[in-house]
Amino acid sequence: MDRDPTNHDGTRDPIFLLQGLRYTVFQLPDGISADGETYYVDDLDNVPDWVRELLDDDRTYVEDEASFERQLCKEYFGEYDTPCAIERWDVEGVYLTRDEAKTFAKSHTYRYSRGWRVYCTPCDGALARILARADQRAVEKQH
Repeated sequence: MDRDPTNHDGTRDPIFLLQGLRYTVFQLPDGISADGETYYVDDLDNVPDWVRELLDDDRTYVEDEASFERQLCKEYFGEYDTPCAIERWDVEGVYLTRDEAKTFAKSHTYRYSRGWRVYCTPCDGALARILARADQRAVEKQH
């Protein structure tokens, strides 16, 4: 049953995954260090030019962390050209409609400073059977 009549994804028995964007950082540019929350300038002379544009006015820390991490995904290090960072999409919640997921994300923007998206996927297995029974009960209550 399609619980969302506005669903145009063409997916049978869809569920909607709210995903939050996160970055995993492997290597920092020269002159930058981190404490797990903030990126600090250790040696301004060694900081790459692209990082300088993202620093605070006092040149002591990275002010725009999201842009910094996004750019790290494009920078490489080592003999195997390993990216300095990768992006990943962590599932934050499962919803029955796209609108429900979007409403939650928009009302909790502080959780998604790096970004969010809603991903539609077919519902299979035990979850599909549970939702089908719940949908059937809802239809029976309406009649």
